[in-house]
Amino acid sequence: MKPDTIFGSVVRRVSKEMMGVRLPGRGVDKKKKLEHIRIKLYDKHFAERLKRIYQNFPNVDELPPYLQDLLEARIGKDKLKLSLGRIKGALRALEGIRDDILFKIRRARSEKEVYNLRRQYLARAYEVLTEIADDLRTVSYARSQLRRVPPINLKLPVVVLAGFPNAGKSSLLKALTGSNPKIAPYPFTTKRLLLGHFSDGYRYIQVVDTPGILDRPVEKMKPEEKEAVLSMKHLADLVIFIFDPHQDLEAQRHLLNYLKDMLQKSFLVVVGKADLLEDPEKLKKELGAVLAISPLTGEGIEELRKLIIKEMEGIKW
Repeated sequence: MKPDTIFGSVVRRVSKEMMGVRLPGRGVDKKKKLEHIRIKLYDKHFAERLKRIYQNFPNVDELPPYLQDLLEARIGKDKLKLSLGRIKGALRALEGIRDDILFKIRRARSEKEVYNLRRQYLARAYEVLTEIADDLRTVSYARSQLRRVPPINLKLPVVVLAGFPNAGKSSLLKALTGSNPKIAPYPFTTKRLLLGHFSDGYRYIQVVDTPGILDRPVEKMKPEEKEAVLSMKHLADLVIFIFDPHQDLEAQRHLLNYLKDMLQKSFLVVVGKADLLEDPEKLKKELGAVLAISPLTGEGIEELRKLIIKEMEGIKW
């Protein structure tokens, strides 16, 4: 939400509402009464818009740990709280401007003076809104990040797919669940979590596709990489790590060990893009993987689904 958007919508709304206001009398006294009503309407609608922004945003400290960590990674919780506080403070500033202008209108001696006071009110109100422009953007961005999180049911088992960018996670999600994520032959196609699910006949298992991660410490990762790590930390009952045979295997092995040590989660390791390998079984043994798979041809997909179901026995059902 931009200051100009808020300001323009309020001014237009008040202009429309004032068209229906009819008062008796004439001259400066009538003008003062009309402008008193107009200023009160401006104040009412500015307050409604700003209150809607900070009152409708959830209490950051009461969000689930995953969402708190997501906001910390994407924005910074302290920065977000500060922005929410500044928006609330802007409401108090507008109330002060309202009271000051209404006091001056009561003492005005001419219609021109009253009109100029209205212009003064609008100029000062606009200045208050522009001062919180960055805060409005911060809160709007935070809201968009929360809306991007798919509706994951933490009462049901969750499998998280992990690996290097372009390792084939989105293709595997589609093969396992039938969901249709965006797939392209270049890195970092997935920018956010994608959700699908499958069942073994009477039980649902959720599968989450995550942005690709490179071999580097969490503190040096991009926000979308941190989001992938957070999803493993907070959501995963099982992580499937996919080796890309056409990227640096040693770096991928290092990343796998780093994630295992950090997260202490159950992992299934697979080799992807088996249809492009001359000897997928050899590479599978070399990397300690349980399967070599190809979402494109379906190789190993049903076996992987069975392994997932076996790993999930006794979890959340």
